[in-house]
Amino acid sequence: MTKLKIKSATKKTKFDPLNWQSWGVETQGYSLFINPPGSYQFSRIVIDVENYKDGGFAGLGLLEPGSKRISFFTGFDKCDYVDLCTSTLIGHVLRTDIHKLIKWGFNIDINLAHYDTALAEHLIDSTKKRYGLKELAKDKFDMAWPHYDDLMKHGDFDKLPIEVTANYNGMDLIATYKLWQSQNQ
Repeated sequence: MTKLKIKSATKKTKFDPLNWQSWGVETQGYSLFINPPGSYQFSRIVIDVENYKDGGFAGLGLLEPGSKRISFFTGFDKCDYVDLCTSTLIGHVLRTDIHKLIKWGFNIDINLAHYDTALAEHLIDSTKKRYGLKELAKDKFDMAWPHYDDLMKHGDFDKLPIEVTANYNGMDLIATYKLWQSQNQ
């Protein structure tokens, strides 16, 4: 009796987590700006935060819907002119990011109608076992980038080149934005 070997339909791609040029935001046609100057006020904004293993602030990423420009801020002093209080926030597992931002002192109006792509995806299809951003982005948009655990093998965010952290955050923003767009067609 011959046994058939069945290959998995999904191929797991390995990335060099430090080689952001091969998997970063530019591969998706976006531009990344680290600590850009100026004031920022949005009616609607895609957000993603990064924190150190101890829970401290490691960065805030912003992507305005319709824009190909991602802004990543590395410190509270860099975020002084970012107004999130009047913005409708879009995020993946957004409650976690809002909780962290409020804890870190950001002014956010929790009474605005914000949009959580993970929750929306569950409402659209409650049969899925997982609603992780990377899994959804791979399945829906064929997007892939390193996992958090792969980055952390090289040290916490303060040990990584800022371009790696900013591109990792930017890929989360792009995937969240694309997911939001697909859910609102």
